[in-house]
Amino acid sequence: MKKAILLLFSMVFAASVSLAQDQSISGTVTDAGDGNPLPGVTILVPGTTIGTSTDIDGQYSLNVPQQYNTLEISFVGYRTQRVEIDGRSTINIALEEDVQLLDDIVVVGFGALPRRQITSSISQVRSEDFADATLTTAEQAIQGRVAGVQFTNTSGVLGAPTSIRIRGAASISASTTPLIVIDGVPITNPTTSGSSAIGEGMGGQGMNPLLNLDPNDIESFEVLKDAAASAIYGSRGSNGVILIQTKQGRAGTQQVSINTYAGISDYTNRYDMMNGEEFTRIWND
Repeated sequence: MKKAILLLFSMVFAASVSLAQDQSISGTVTDAGDGNPLPGVTILVPGTTIGTSTDIDGQYSLNVPQQYNTLEISFVGYRTQRVEIDGRSTINIALEEDVQLLDDIVVVGFGALPRRQITSSISQVRSEDFADATLTTAEQAIQGRVAGVQFTNTSGVLGAPTSIRIRGAASISASTTPLIVIDGVPITNPTTSGSSAIGEGMGGQGMNPLLNLDPNDIESFEVLKDAAASAIYGSRGSNGVILIQTKQGRAGTQQVSINTYAGISDYTNRYDMMNGEEFTRIWND
């Protein structure tokens, strides 16, 4: 019985001593820029689970054990601060904005996400990847460099359209042509229903609009392969989107670069054909 009473007395004494050693801290957390109070700011004693948050007026109150002398103040969009108590009962804190958080944000279709959270299938080809290649049209820069993108020449006529499909044909009767956006401007796709060629000219013969784009002027290609990545373009991006960014002027010393190449083509076998007079005689006969 004596031991039990002694143990109970010791526990009550220790608890009273512990309560007596707690220090009550209160104050207000404000924005260092405009001085407005910040609600919902977290005040925590590092290394413990002791903490609280500010009310709608930016005020807080916290009991801190005597053996701790540091408070950690954190809030989304502001720099985390640590302050020493040093026997003070009132501690007011002014938090500074952390503008560096904007560097980790990537703007997507309907909002902003951290780059690590983007799960859409996006492939990029930069100008350095095809700098040494001999290109005659812009689409040749990404041909064979992006998985899931197929190119098919519909005709051997100069300027004939090129059939581009991303991850195969998505429709039987409708167009399967991806949307092409150059420097933020979508290229109108006037193809007829069922056609997958880019452009449609006179007499049903399509023309490739990318022929007007010099491959040497292209800075990068970005291919958006699924609906999530192309959501910002609506139904026009259902077959994928090809984003083309052209080179822009830069500040600094002026530079001039020249890239030339030449080629020779000739037939292998020459057929003995009729001339105009012979053809006319055969036709009259």
